[in-house]
This record gives sequence, C-alpha cells and structure tokens, in this order.
Amino acid sequence: MPMKPCATLVLNRNLPEVTDRLVDHLLKHNGDVTDVYVIESGSTPEGRSRHAGFAAEWPEAIEHGLRFARGFNFGLMEVAKRGTYDQYFLLCQDTIFPDEPTVSVLLEEMQRYPRIGILSPSSADWGEAGLIPDGELRLFWFINLIGWMVRGTFIDCVKNVESASHLDYLFDGTNFRGYDTDIEMVAKAYANDFAAGITKRATFREDKDLTDRLAATMKTEPQHLNRPAMYDEGRRWLRRKYGFNSRWNMVTYAKTFYDQFFQHNPDYLHLRV
Repeated sequence: MPMKPCATLVLNRNLPEVTDRLVDHLLKHNGDVTDVYVIESGSTPEGRSRHAGFAAEWPEAIEHGLRFARGFNFGLMEVAKRGTYDQYFLLCQDTIFPDEPTVSVLLEEMQRYPRIGILSPSSADWGEAGLIPDGELRLFWFINLIGWMVRGTFIDCVKNVESASHLDYLFDGTNFRGYDTDIEMVAKAYANDFAAGITKRATFREDKDLTDRLAATMKTEPQHLNRPAMYDEGRRWLRRKYGFNSRWNMVTYAKTFYDQFFQHNPDYLHLRV
C-alpha cells in the first residue's frame, strides 16, 4: 500500500478522552492525507488512547513522562520502523483545531515552498499572527512547539544516526522540559538551509490550562511547579551545551542563521518579517 504523504504524531499522557477527540478530528478531516500515531508518554493502561500506537513503558517514562523532546524522538523512531513519510506533523494533545482540514493545507504550503523545513499553523493568541497577512505565510526565527509539520528531508539532515535513542534523535532529550528546544530546532533548520514558517491558512488554539486542570490525572506537575523547574534546568542546559547565559543569546544565535538564509535564498525574501 502506498504511504500517505504525512505521518501525524500525537503525544498522550493519561488523557485518553482529550487525545481521542483530537485524533478523531484529524481522521475525519485529514485521514486521506495522513496516518495518525498516538505516542503514549508513560501512560497507565487506563490512560491510553483507543488509537494508541506506541507506548513508552519503562519505569522513568511511567514516573515522569517523556515530554516533547523525548516523546517525539521515541515516536519518530517507532514510526520509521513502519516506513518513510514526506512530512511529519508533531502535535501536543492540548491542540484544538477548527472544524475543517488542517493537514492538507499545511502539505500544500510545504509543497509550494520546498525550502521550508518546519511549518506551524497560526494561533490568534500569538503576537506573530499580527505580522502575517490573512491567508499568507511568513518565516520566523522562533515558533512555539505546539503543532509542527517537519519535512522528512530536514529530519534526515540533522537526526542522530549513530546512537539514536529517545534522549537523542531529532531533539535533545537531555533538555527534559524543553526550555529553548524550539529555538534550537529552528536554528538547526536555518543552519542547514531550511526555513521555519507560520501560515495563517491553517489555525489552531491551545487549551492553555489543560495541565493545571488535569495535572493529577496526567500524573505530572501543574505549571506553577513545572515552570520554575523548566527555567532552572533549561538555563543550566543552555550554558552547558552552548555557553549561553540567557535566552536572548539563543534568540540571537537563531536570528543569525535566519538572516543568512535569505542571502542564499533570495526568492524567499517576500516571506521575511
């Protein structure tokens, strides 16, 4: 059977009703263009989605979960055992889409702009949305990690092929809570002649207080405990890996590659902000 052009990976941790609602939506509106895989991030047996595809069942994953980086590293490696896709759509379970197709729209944009390696739908809650004309796309050096479509050739360009694991594949899983993971990946894209964009042709919203409402069910920390730990652990990771002492250093690092991209790809200048 021919592969569909996209694999959608949804990260679930003990919220099967929330995840199943998202997956059912994706299958209803986008099932002709994407296969959907649910990655169980250390979920309990009763917390698994009815669409569960791959489950992280080792003790650390069950106790702490995988979070974004480790979860999608694990999921991408498992999906690779099934086959190769042109695009990979990485979604958190708190993503809410309007009642219309999303994946097919993103695929059209990726086909239209072959140098885009990362593409996100737009959220009305983002300041970046004000920089994008209605119905258009713009390139950025920072995009929130909520729903990313990632080009397969970009993944192949940067993934760890020598000692791949959930700790190191596409993302750096040693940065457990993901502080500046988004900027790091965007910088890697531009450094390898791929761009990162947001399109207003597709939209979503984030259920922002989902974790706070259901932290106990998810078996995770509410945000008032997670955020301080994320900042503390993330800043130490940033200093250890890059020698940077602030988020501004990381933003400047990514922006440097962003600027260079347009020197090499002047036909994308109309997408610059």
